[in-house]
Amino acid sequence: MPRFLLIFGLILRLVYPGRAQAPTFHAILVGATQDRTLGLSCAADLINTDAKLQLIAGRLGYQYASTILAGQEFQLDALAAAVNRLTCQPSDVVFFYYSGHGANATQSNTEFPFLAIEGKRYPALVEVHETLLAKKPRLCLTVGDCCNNFIDQNPATTRSIVKGAQASRSILESLFVQSRGDLIVASSKPGQTSIGCPLGGLFTLSFLEALDYAVYYNRQVSWKALLEDVQLRLTQANATHQQDLIFRANLTDEPSEAPTDTTTPVLAVAPVEATPAPVAEPGTLQPGPAYADINAFFNAQTDERLPSAERRRQWAGAARYFDSVTRVRLFVNDTEVERLPLNEVLSRHVLLAAKIQQVNFIERFSTVGTSGRYTEIAIQEIWHPGR
Repeated sequence: MPRFLLIFGLILRLVYPGRAQAPTFHAILVGATQDRTLGLSCAADLINTDAKLQLIAGRLGYQYASTILAGQEFQLDALAAAVNRLTCQPSDVVFFYYSGHGANATQSNTEFPFLAIEGKRYPALVEVHETLLAKKPRLCLTVGDCCNNFIDQNPATTRSIVKGAQASRSILESLFVQSRGDLIVASSKPGQTSIGCPLGGLFTLSFLEALDYAVYYNRQVSWKALLEDVQLRLTQANATHQQDLIFRANLTDEPSEAPTDTTTPVLAVAPVEATPAPVAEPGTLQPGPAYADINAFFNAQTDERLPSAERRRQWAGAARYFDSVTRVRLFVNDTEVERLPLNEVLSRHVLLAAKIQQVNFIERFSTVGTSGRYTEIAIQEIWHPGR
């Protein structure tokens, strides 16, 4: 090759160094897949969560780097090694997920569970979270689906997206790109158990379902609103067992300065004698954006645990969200079937409650009037198969 071409190529590389490397979406997924009672559920959780996170990373243009600790690697040594070798750039996202047994103690200073992973001690979920947060990613998400009991039957859930709905990258960006800080979530309060089934943990299934519907149906979403919707779906999935998620969020839409501490964070393997630092009180599920409230309102109408008279009394609350002339675009599963006045839809839901498994509010297909309330809405009824 002529010398001038080599020189010209070198100049080009110096002037145009190429595209900056895409940020990385790190995932550490841990599951008790060999557990005698939970193994099948935990394996499904890992498969479903890994697939969903890989899809999200791809849609956002992130590199996806996952570490899965299962089978013989379901060990505290392996977890500590995976956490301690992780390095982050300031624009990276870290997602830690655990599916397995968990526990807590009355003397504990944290609401979040300890992870029943094989090793010299049970690490606290919040300890793993704080260690990962000290790596200084832009966003650190920690989720524990633990303290599990097992049920033999799968929840009656049929996920279906209505025709014409498109996945929104902006929803994913609002959750994973525009948010900065950290979020830790556990699938149940202290003293409660978290239910699993052959398809996976009910919390994990509810979390992934709420995320899917938000991506297809919402105009906007926050982590708090998403978790409210997760709780609604979790309650629907198991009507006989009380399971209340807890979370702690420190999130902002504004960029923040990186901490100046240069100490390398390490997750310990041996028992830690030092008293853990105090942990802030977990968040509670207060009323959030309209979409979560509206989902709850409609699903209450199909809740057969409530007397029909009580469900009808709740209709007075519709005035908080809808005008008196609001009309409803009604979808059954994925197909639009008709447009009805709101009062007819409410009557329909009370009468057909045994057939309707779930109702989803489609914010993106709905219109807000000058009063600040909806004048036209779209909802999706998911019907029980065969009914």
